[in-house]
Amino acid sequence: MVKLYAVFSIKHPIYHWMFIATLLLIWIAGASLLLETNQFIYVWGMGLPVLPWFLLAKASSYKRRYL
Repeated sequence: MVKLYAVFSIKHPIYHWMFIATLLLIWIAGASLLLETNQFIYVWGMGLPVLPWFLLAKASSYKRRYL
C-alpha cells in the first residue's frame, strides 16, 4: 500500500496535496472544537487524521529512496 500511494502521489500531485489539506483541516477543526466545547468526543477529530499521516510518511520515505 505504501508503494502504491508513493506512485499515486507522483502521478497525481494535486490530489495528494488535497488529501494532505483535508487531513490538516480535519485536525484543525477537531482541535478547535475540543478547545471550544471541552467535549472529549472531538478528540476523534484530532486522532483520526494521525493514522493516514503514518502512511504519508512511509510513502514519502519510499519515494525518496526508490522512485
